[in-house]
Amino acid sequence: MAEIAVIFYSYTGHTRALAQKKAKKLNADLFELQEAKKRSKVNAFLAGSLAAIRNKPAHLSSPVPDLSGYQKIVLLCPIWAGHLAPPANNVIEALPSHKEVQVFAVSASGDSSGSRDMTIARLKAKGCTAVQYQDVKSSNIS
Repeated sequence: MAEIAVIFYSYTGHTRALAQKKAKKLNADLFELQEAKKRSKVNAFLAGSLAAIRNKPAHLSSPVPDLSGYQKIVLLCPIWAGHLAPPANNVIEALPSHKEVQVFAVSASGDSSGSRDMTIARLKAKGCTAVQYQDVKSSNIS
């Protein structure tokens, strides 16, 4: 087992590409979250965005992996309506305390400033340390 876990959700594939690069660079274990039912674009935009704003978890095809054996967790997720997509909420809820967490928020605009402070506060409430929170423009991922 590596010291670092990279865990991600990707709707279009941009976040997956970045997660794979990060895992390789960090020599980390890589975990992909998948929703139980693939969302249509309309559902992702409407219901998914509302769930993201409300910090609601997603219905995943399998539970969040046990992250207790890792020192650092790297979470990558797309931004929906300025907030991390619902699968990120599953990860935050499942985080064990005393972990260092890096968050990469991926979107076309590269702006999740509306939810940054709230996400960091939620990580702190779990007893984790947010060591980095970075917005990433999907157009910069190659």
